[in-house]
Amino acid sequence: MENDNRSATETAAKDEAEVTGSLRSTGNRDPGSRFGGLEAAVEASIASSIGTQLGDITAPYPVTASELGILSNDRTPEALAKLLEKGVKTYAGDDGKDTKASYEDPEKVSPQQKLLRDVEQLVAKIRQLGEKGEGHDDEAGGHKEMDMAANVLTSVLLRSSPESGIDPREVEIRREVFGTNALSEKKLTSFLQLCWEASHDFVLCMLMVLGTISIVVEATTHEGPCNTCWIEGAAILFSVCIVILVTAGIDYAKQFAFIRLSKSLHESNTKSVIRDGKQISVTDDDIVVGDILSVNSHNLASIPADCVLLGPASDLKMNESSLTGESHLISKQPGDVILSGTNAAQGSGKMVVIAVGVNSVSGKIKARVYETGDHEDELGGEGENSPLYVKLDDIAKKIGLGGTFAASIAFIVSCIIGLGVEGDSVSNLVDYLVTAITVLAVAVPEGLPLAVTLSLAFSSNKMMSEQNLVKHLEACETMGCATTICTDKTGTLTANKMTARALYSGKVNYAVDDPAVTLGSYVMSHQGGLGKPVLDLICQCISINSMNETVLYFDNNGKELSSSGNPTELALLHVVHELGQSAEFDKIWPHLRVLARSSPDDKLTLAHGLNQSNLFADKEVCKRLLAEDGIRIFPDRQVVAMTGDGTNDAPALKRADIGFAMGIAGTQIAKDAADIILIDDNFASIVTAAKWGRNVYASIQKFLQFQLTVNIAAVITALVGAFTYQISPLAAIQLLWVNLLMDSLASLALASEPPLESLLQKPPVNRTDSMITNHMLANMLGQAAYQVIVVMVLLFKGPDIFDGMEAGHILYEDDINSVHYTLIFNSFVWMQLFNEINCRNLKGEFNVFSGLFNNPLFYGIWITTAVLQALIVEFGSIAFKVADDGLELKYWIVSMVLGLGAFPVYQIIHLFFRLFQKKSRASK
Repeated sequence: MENDNRSATETAAKDEAEVTGSLRSTGNRDPGSRFGGLEAAVEASIASSIGTQLGDITAPYPVTASELGILSNDRTPEALAKLLEKGVKTYAGDDGKDTKASYEDPEKVSPQQKLLRDVEQLVAKIRQLGEKGEGHDDEAGGHKEMDMAANVLTSVLLRSSPESGIDPREVEIRREVFGTNALSEKKLTSFLQLCWEASHDFVLCMLMVLGTISIVVEATTHEGPCNTCWIEGAAILFSVCIVILVTAGIDYAKQFAFIRLSKSLHESNTKSVIRDGKQISVTDDDIVVGDILSVNSHNLASIPADCVLLGPASDLKMNESSLTGESHLISKQPGDVILSGTNAAQGSGKMVVIAVGVNSVSGKIKARVYETGDHEDELGGEGENSPLYVKLDDIAKKIGLGGTFAASIAFIVSCIIGLGVEGDSVSNLVDYLVTAITVLAVAVPEGLPLAVTLSLAFSSNKMMSEQNLVKHLEACETMGCATTICTDKTGTLTANKMTARALYSGKVNYAVDDPAVTLGSYVMSHQGGLGKPVLDLICQCISINSMNETVLYFDNNGKELSSSGNPTELALLHVVHELGQSAEFDKIWPHLRVLARSSPDDKLTLAHGLNQSNLFADKEVCKRLLAEDGIRIFPDRQVVAMTGDGTNDAPALKRADIGFAMGIAGTQIAKDAADIILIDDNFASIVTAAKWGRNVYASIQKFLQFQLTVNIAAVITALVGAFTYQISPLAAIQLLWVNLLMDSLASLALASEPPLESLLQKPPVNRTDSMITNHMLANMLGQAAYQVIVVMVLLFKGPDIFDGMEAGHILYEDDINSVHYTLIFNSFVWMQLFNEINCRNLKGEFNVFSGLFNNPLFYGIWITTAVLQALIVEFGSIAFKVADDGLELKYWIVSMVLGLGAFPVYQIIHLFFRLFQKKSRASK
């Protein structure tokens, strides 16, 4: 027991000595060396009193999160003085109450009493300076008082240390007491809410109403037992439910995709903090109150929490425009509050975190935005104002007007002809109305928004696997239009890695000419007059002159894992490692020469039509250009991409059509301003982005080519049926299957088409070009004409061609599902399925099957759709109004042959198209 007590006492004494030493700062400096007079007394009293709570990480903190929050909001010397006065009294407790006795009998002064007495004097002096309006004026001496106040705040109230930081064991406790820096995620929209929103679509609402009316009318007007009369209306409602569920499911999945993207961005935002005397990297979300951060304009451009600046600071100036709107830089001195969300523009310093998460200034703003729901995802939605959406919106409006006109004509003609002959039948009127609304549903490209969303999401996911982190989905398609890339050189075209290429020692010059050979390996193989003692001395000199900020990490096999610090110093550290040593260094060995490793321009390969402009090279004219000035050089018709890694690049990244920031070398403010982050800092990844951007346009065009062909053929078929027999040969539920369900599957299949390398050999997409090219128009009109001809032949001549087949319109009057109309439906669907394969090609390529089996998702969906069609025809007689016994084998063969006819029609169309093009060129 005695040994245990002695051991505990010794441990406490050791801990107290360590803390006292750390508070006096590194180098065993005397407390009076940094401050004088009152300040030295305060520092000494801190050192003598702080050890009383050592070892007890559960001891209450003398300050609360709300009190620290007041300092963040007020940000005046008076607010800091009040916080110190109250906090130190709380810290001193009963030991600090009798401060009068401490003046009368210095021998009886406790550490807490001395601290409280000294802090009271410090607070009085700060208030005196504040009343005079002198504040931080160096001549008035306010700088020292505020510096000391920040030191008291850090060491006493927050139980931290400017040199050693916090105890890692306290991290979770601090998170519980002062809050977490991770803001609560924006509340996800529930699946039911998304279903409710999807059900508000006008066409779907009309179909739901008419489906319900159909059930009621058929049940009340049907002669005899009504066992199946409700089926068609129920099938319409079921189809609408499927569409709503699919739409809501896609939107629900999209929310999780944005969460994953947000998580990736947060994980890439790391900061260096000091804990237990060691500098470690943590994510923004892991930062807690009391953490010590080193701030400068490069490695901590974006401040992750509210902080107080500690001394000494080197001309630190902050850009607070993101919070205040003021563009001028704000000079900061020790004791000043630095707000989260602001940016370090110049200078450097060290600061202590005082408020995180919702307790910080920017956190409170974000929390209010989330609560009110007035929030636009900073991770980009679909970009409703992007060129692609503008074009598609224009197409959808025109198609909608055409569909409305066709539906109105179908309904009016059916009523005039049908009701005039058969009398005022409520049941027939409902049938005509259902047919008209179905024509409208077919005409409107319901699958188009789905295709766009899927294509953008698919591209962004694939780009992530190829080292492109897409922050805004619309950046994918905008990159497909990019015509010019503005780039700086260092860190973008070059690796921003310095390499030692020569060593001069003992009148011997070791110079490496071959870039594939490292200096260390060259010296080891050509030592000559350099013996091991000399090499060891070189390594020792580098080691002795070292700092902790520059370090290389290697695994057991000698492979470099990571590095941090000055690039020039890292080059020397590589030499030390190659010479078989392991050390950290600070200053350059004076006889080493370093050269930047650059990428020759002739090795840069860009996509066709995508120009690289090195505006910010080391040329006299360009040296004087600000980064954003480079964007102004290009005319408005250009779509400009900008790459950058520095804080000074941020305005240009924001102004450019697409901004690329370096993921490794880039500053946080550059990443915040960018649309896409190059995770591996590889300039070649921009070509990957261009390829996927162009593929987004190609995928949408493929789906448009397929969807509009279906729409044209189906609308004409429905109109002809309405004009001749007052009914469409394709029942309403069949048209819904073709348009709403099958097209949704087609949008997924075509959106997942991988980009072809040939896309890079073509010029970028012009913003003013139509989404529908001449090739596409020729294929759509040709295929639609073929399908309409086939359907018309089967409709009017089918019973004559196939012996024993009864006309469908006659059996329809007797409420019998005919083989005639089932054959038309089956043939129509198979023509769409085979044409879907054709639609993978936009330029009339001869081999329509090229690359088909490189996309398992496409042929998997195609096979699934084909199987579903077969099941519908054979077993869906009641729900889908097909023949009760399905189709005979001969009718299946006819349907398949007619469907396969889409392939030769495709070749004929493009043969004539090419001949027409040749004649046009010849005539010019």
